Parts: sequence; C-alpha cells; structure tokens
Amino acid sequence: MFVTIPIFVAAALVELHRRRAAEALTFWWLLPQYFMLGLVEVFTFVGQLEFFYDEVTDGTKSISSALFLSAVGVGSWMSSLLVKLVLRATWEKERGWPRRALNLSKLDYN
Repeated sequence: MFVTIPIFVAAALVELHRRRAAEALTFWWLLPQYFMLGLVEVFTFVGQLEFFYDEVTDGTKSISSALFLSAVGVGSWMSSLLVKLVLRATWEKERGWPRRALNLSKLDYN
C-alpha cells in the first residue's frame, strides 16, 4: 500500500496544474493515476484472497473470503452514501460541494 503514496502525490500535482492551467485539461491527465491505483488494488486484493485461502482453516476459507469481498462492497456503498449526504447538506449553499463547475467545487470554501 506504500505504492499509493506516489500515486496520490502525482494526483495532487495534476490538480495543481489543472487549477493553474488557462485551458481545460483532458481526462488523459487523470488516466495514469487511476491506472496505477487500479493495479495496486488488484495486487492487494489478490494477496489478501491468497492469504484467506492459504492461512485459514478449511472450514472458514469461503466465509473469510466472502466477508472480505462484502467489506469491499459495503465500503463502496458507504462512500457513495457519504457523498450523497454531503451533497444534500451543502447543495443549497452558495459555495456548496460538489457543484457543476469543477473549480467552484472546493471543500476548502465551506
């Protein structure tokens, strides 16, 4: 998971460049970060699933891998719920988040 640190540093640098750029940037600027993050998640998930198949007892292999994948699904659901709650709480404000204009969608404005 330490590999994610340079990925987020690269994403922050791209965001700084996007804020300072005179013209709009294309999505190609975001592709390397998301590609590298996807690779990290794939290797992490494979390692965790191999751990569940190799290190746990025979009776708990399927339940442990099911719990792991359920935790990933519930985490994704909770993150989308959090975004919806923040959206509902801040949408009516003048500087709410997220807005239709990306440069106005800054959490540091609230």
